Amino acid sequence: MISNIIWGFGGIFLAFLLVKYRRSIIHFTGKWGWAEKYLGIGGSYSAVVIVAIIVFLLALSKLFGKIDNIFKSSLGRFFY
Repeated sequence: MISNIIWGFGGIFLAFLLVKYRRSIIHFTGKWGWAEKYLGIGGSYSAVVIVAIIVFLLALSKLFGKIDNIFKSSLGRFFY
């Protein structure tokens, strides 16, 4: 239970950092060719925000304990 809270808040904090420092991330990694191609000009910045949204939603699911149910119902038959 406490680990879900720690992972959840950690993921939310990571998502916040991704949005806040997206310019620094793109400056460090360079522009992402696939993002510029499919998302248009500035697509690299949009891709970082999309990744941050995904991280936020997964962290929120982990915080409320729903991600375990999702993985057990979909992937549980392969691992259990």
